[in-house]
Amino acid sequence: MPEKGLFNGNFKGLGSGLNEGTYYGVNKGLYSNNSYNFQQETMAWYNQLTLPKPSMTYLLSVDYLIKQFKSTGIWPFLDRFWIFATEQQAHARVSIVNPKGINSTWPSNITEQSSPSWARLRGYTGNGSSSYLLSNYNPSTSDAVSYKLNSGSLGVYLIGTESDIYATPMGGYIGTSPSNYIRLCTPVWSPGLGKYYYAWNINDSTQSSLVLSTSQSPVTGLFSATRINSSTTALYRNGNLITTYSANSSSIPNLNIPIMAVNDNGTFTAFSSNTYAMAYICSASSAAGALLIYNIFQTFAMQSRFYV
Repeated sequence: MPEKGLFNGNFKGLGSGLNEGTYYGVNKGLYSNNSYNFQQETMAWYNQLTLPKPSMTYLLSVDYLIKQFKSTGIWPFLDRFWIFATEQQAHARVSIVNPKGINSTWPSNITEQSSPSWARLRGYTGNGSSSYLLSNYNPSTSDAVSYKLNSGSLGVYLIGTESDIYATPMGGYIGTSPSNYIRLCTPVWSPGLGKYYYAWNINDSTQSSLVLSTSQSPVTGLFSATRINSSTTALYRNGNLITTYSANSSSIPNLNIPIMAVNDNGTFTAFSSNTYAMAYICSASSAAGALLIYNIFQTFAMQSRFYV
C-alpha cells in the first residue's frame, strides 16, 4: 500500500514523520467522505489562478498562512499580499487578499514590465536596468481599503543581493520641491555623505533616513516602512524596529506603486536587481504587526519547502 500516506491524509510516510504535526489528517478529507474545509479566502484566491493549479502541499500552506493572518487579526489590515515564491509564475501576479470581499471583483493582477526573471519557489529578480513589477495599486483611489493617510505600510521580502546602490525596492513620489513620497529603500548610497543610508516615506515630503557606515549590509530579509500616526514613521527589518522618524503626513500620493523600482512622477527608475519573495501593502495594524507578518511568512516558507 505505497499510496496510503498520500491519499489517507498521513504524510508520515512521505516526510518520515517530520510533517505529521502540520499535515496529519488534512488531506484525508480531500480523498474521503470526511471533508476538510479550506478557508473561503483560500478558495477565492485559488479560483483566480490559471492552470496548472498549485500542488496540494502548497495550497495547504497558503490556507494555513491565511488562517494565521485571520487568527492574529492581521488579515483585515491587508490591502494586497503577493507571494512571488510560487510554483507557477502566473500565480505570483495574483494577490491572496481581496480587501473588498471574496465575492467582489478581484484586484488587478501585477503587470510584469521588461521581463523580470522568475524562479519557482524563489520569486522575481530584477535586472537593475529596466525590469520591474507594476502593482496596479494606487493608494489614493478605491484600491486602498485599509491603507490610510495616517496609517499605512509597505513591505518587501528580499532574498538575494543588490548590485545597484541606488535601487528602490518599492514606491514612488509626485511633485517637486518638495515631493510627496510613498517609498521604501533598503540601504542606498549617498554621494554627499560617502555612506549608505536607509530612506523611507509614507505619505509625506520629509525624507526619513538612517545613515549607516560604508557598508551596504544588510539587504536581505523582510523590510517594511510604516506610518504609525500623523507625525511618526518607522522602519522595520524582520519584524524588529530599526528606528522611528518624525515626519508629518501631508497627503496620499496619486500614483501606481511599482515593486523593484520607483515611480518618479510617472517615470520609472532606480531599478533593483535583488530577488523578491513577497510584497504587501496594508495599514499599520499594531506595533506587533510587522513581527507577526514576518513570523507567519517564515512558517509558510518552511511548509512550502523554500527558505528565506
